[in-house]
Amino acid sequence: MRLDRQVGSGGERHAKRLIDARRPAEALQRLDKPRRRGEEVDNTDVDLRIAALVALGRKDDMQALRWATFERVLSIEHLRAYLKALPDFEDFDAEQKALAIASSHKLADLAIEFLVGWPALDRAASLVRERITDLDGRAYERLRPAAQALEEKYPDAATLLYRHLVESVLDRASSKQYPYAARDLMSAMRVAARVPPGAAIESDATYLARLRKQHGRKHGFWHLTDQTGH
Repeated sequence: MRLDRQVGSGGERHAKRLIDARRPAEALQRLDKPRRRGEEVDNTDVDLRIAALVALGRKDDMQALRWATFERVLSIEHLRAYLKALPDFEDFDAEQKALAIASSHKLADLAIEFLVGWPALDRAASLVRERITDLDGRAYERLRPAAQALEEKYPDAATLLYRHLVESVLDRASSKQYPYAARDLMSAMRVAARVPPGAAIESDATYLARLRKQHGRKHGFWHLTDQTGH
């Protein structure tokens, strides 16, 4: 837990000063005051609450808050702290429960970022295979690192992710992103060459034929890919 990060609202700054002054009960009261409309609870607020609960010796409440924060935003930091504070031999079952929750999280983009970061690459690969249409192809800052992380052990899932990024750009006709889509297509073809026979994904030839049929008029994109020999 870090309290050296930027503290945002005036209420949070006041609460931090109270914690620093060893007045944690008052800090909690300050954090419990109603927020302005539209102002969301962030991790800084959560960490301030945790620090106050620690100071008050309220371990159960602290653990409940860590778990609730993990469930809400799939926070790796808060889950690791939660597991570390558990009695011996209880952490494994709690971790498996957490991974199951993450895998079925309604925000698939957030889920894959968590699973790759944990890491639980087997579950991340399963999520890609089972929920590819739930992934927002515009979330390239999450999906591209995930594809890179999956390349070695799960080339089929990595291929699907790269293809998904490509198709998202073409579906939106986002010409400014064509260079990125062309590179993702090259990555997909490179990784697809290592997919074991019998995997449940389209061959490169079938995929490219479908892509050209659906997006043949995206000449800017195809010019970039044709330069690479594809």
